[in-house]
Amino acid sequence: MANFAPQMEIIYNIDDVKIPSPCAATIGVFDGVHIGHRMLLSDLKSDAKKAGLKTMAITFDRHPRQLFDANYKPQLIYTLKEKEMTFRYALGIDYLVVLPFTMEMAQLSARDFMQQVLKNKLNVKLLRLGYDNRFGHGREEVFEDYKRYGSEMGIKVLQSEPLQLEGYSEPVSSSLIRRLIAEDGNVKDAMTLMNWPFELWGTVKQGE
Repeated sequence: MANFAPQMEIIYNIDDVKIPSPCAATIGVFDGVHIGHRMLLSDLKSDAKKAGLKTMAITFDRHPRQLFDANYKPQLIYTLKEKEMTFRYALGIDYLVVLPFTMEMAQLSARDFMQQVLKNKLNVKLLRLGYDNRFGHGREEVFEDYKRYGSEMGIKVLQSEPLQLEGYSEPVSSSLIRRLIAEDGNVKDAMTLMNWPFELWGTVKQGE
């Protein structure tokens, strides 16, 4: 139980909290919190230990497409509550920040997001990104842009490599796991890539 983190703080409103310690952070949807995510988080914890920083994972309260299409029902692997439980009981992170994905948030450029949210609100000094991570309005920038913005504002920006497993034609991703479950019904391989049992949550009712 070395990763058990009952004291992990979950932050839902960044306007009502002050992060006293500088942090090493990563950002993403983290659907399924699969082994690729866990490798990224392992890199993050290593970064934080070397630099004497707290660890922080930043995610969103909904799928971004839901903001623009109220009828869109994303086929997500995890609910937000399942994601929170996994971070708390399996990953050993100091802070989990759940950002409300609002129209105001969606309009922020990558540079403004880094300055206004990461630097000013969350005290981020190091940002570790996944190999395919893109953020900011229009998702137009690439890693070198984030690295340049970070250099200007005192945030070190690093990037992790993709996790490619033997027997799979593409790197581990949430999209791959969703396809395995929804199209192939291949829960066994999905569980291998998640390193966690795939679960369905619901209400048990009387009847057949």
